Amino acid sequence: MNVSAFTSGLSSINIPGYSSPLVGYSASIPWDRGESNIDAANNWTDILGNHSLKFGFELRRVRDDLTQGQTFSPRGIFNYAEGQTGLNASDQKTSFGNDFASFLLDLPNSVGRDVNVGSGSWRQTLYFAYAQDTWQATHKLTLTYGVRWEFYPRANPDRKGGFSQYNPGDNTLHVSGYGSVPDDLGLPVRWANFEPRVGAAYRATARTVVRAGFGISHTPFQDNNYAYNYPVRQNVSFNSNSSYAPAVRTDGSVATLENGFPAAPVPVIPANGIITNAPTASSWTVVNPNYKDPYVMSYNVALQQDFGRGWVADFAYVGNQGRHVPAYYNINAGTVAGAGSSGQPENATFGRTARTDIMAWGTNSNYNGLQVKLLHRFQNGLSWTSGLAWQKSMGFISSTTGLARFNFYLDPRRDYAPLNWDRRVTYSQSIIYELPFGRNKPMLQQGIGSALLGGWQVSTVMSADTGMPLFLTASANSLNAPDNTQVPDQVKHFHKLGSIGAGKSWFDTTAFVQPTAAAYGNTPKNGFTGPGMVTLDGSLFRTFPIRESLAVQLRADGFNAMNHPTFANPGVSLTSSNFGQVTGTAGSNARVLQFAATMSF
Repeated sequence: MNVSAFTSGLSSINIPGYSSPLVGYSASIPWDRGESNIDAANNWTDILGNHSLKFGFELRRVRDDLTQGQTFSPRGIFNYAEGQTGLNASDQKTSFGNDFASFLLDLPNSVGRDVNVGSGSWRQTLYFAYAQDTWQATHKLTLTYGVRWEFYPRANPDRKGGFSQYNPGDNTLHVSGYGSVPDDLGLPVRWANFEPRVGAAYRATARTVVRAGFGISHTPFQDNNYAYNYPVRQNVSFNSNSSYAPAVRTDGSVATLENGFPAAPVPVIPANGIITNAPTASSWTVVNPNYKDPYVMSYNVALQQDFGRGWVADFAYVGNQGRHVPAYYNINAGTVAGAGSSGQPENATFGRTARTDIMAWGTNSNYNGLQVKLLHRFQNGLSWTSGLAWQKSMGFISSTTGLARFNFYLDPRRDYAPLNWDRRVTYSQSIIYELPFGRNKPMLQQGIGSALLGGWQVSTVMSADTGMPLFLTASANSLNAPDNTQVPDQVKHFHKLGSIGAGKSWFDTTAFVQPTAAAYGNTPKNGFTGPGMVTLDGSLFRTFPIRESLAVQLRADGFNAMNHPTFANPGVSLTSSNFGQVTGTAGSNARVLQFAATMSF
């Protein structure tokens, strides 16, 4: 530690029930990144009678370089758990106190550190082409149809040895550019990313329009990480052989703070590029040899009705189906409940207890929603937009920034659940209203009242959403299956109490108990929801014309004008002291008042 600017800083200490980490920094810090895209595109449009033809292509060159030790951090991390100071008995009770006791006794559950962190490079050229026709088939019917093609050749590194693929079949590393190992690791190339799109709009009456559409969209590789095993990057990790035992190093000693981190083994790259007997203390990544580019199939049917007097309503069904949504899947997770490290597949063959992550393991997702919108175009001083959605998002993986991990390796189907951002009902309302005072208005058309009150406008934006899912967890000691998440046993119906603050339960916590058998609890993943959200923003403004090309606008804005808190989800860990308690808010949502004067000319 602290042998260079890149590794300087405190090692992280993580104790469940406290801030994460309690001491230290994010595993992503520090990082050094250079990224550039070079694009060449051309588009054409041709009108042929009642056909509007569009076609074009794009070529995109991606150059990305990232130096970052994101697995454990260059300073290392010590993770403590309750099992190391808990009783190995079916009726054992543990809490966050056991976690802290494990820290005081320096008995970590797992330890890891990124070492020899080099630059992970990415070079790739992407190709896109499309053709589309919009056909005015009749004065009532318009059809749009076309196809898009996207081609993502496999990436290459910027240098020899820039990629390293782990082979879990024989515990070897295949280093790109050496021997017969190709620069792109020989991964399959998918040529058939064709994306048909079709849409139709039919004017049934002068005031009624029906619309429908379907389309497929692909996406390139979605993560900063790749085949950046040794020699690009390396890590060392030490895990416990049982939920009740401390993490041990390869020499059999306990991986304590006092013992620190040993020097990482440095394998020699042979001429054929295949490193045999890869170090067992390192976590390895396997880029999925069966990787398929993820795509989404989107579809909708909508009815638009004009009610007159500026009021228009839309009623729509909107859905999508995600395919090959990428995730991390640890093929060395425990697959036998109660067996500890003995149930890890690679422990028996290679003596490995560290993770072996299949990167970009394909999963599915789906979204289905009924959406209603009511719109009043600006008329008689009023503009109105209301939107309501009743919806459901399901899938295995919830992530918006990169690849997420599975939780249930004993039964992966249990990971299929409402996604973390699934808000079942959302409502939004925006209004712009011009006060009815002043010249050409119904009231106070002249005099001092017109001068003071005329020309002012009021606008509001309000949103009201139901809560986000709760993923309740429990101690995994009795489960004793490495890298599996345990959930509580539910013994009675979920009952919302609604109390806010430390020591007060937002839901009835007695409905959940700690499982005592070597099996998953029965609580579903993301089966319940937390507090909803209501926000209101408002503005008051008026424009004062000075002369034809010069005007001044005065305005006052209130964000979260009612100063209504948006509460965070309650604590979800059964062993935590704040289980079931709402002790904070979701982000910074205090009321903000803003006053401004702007001049336009």
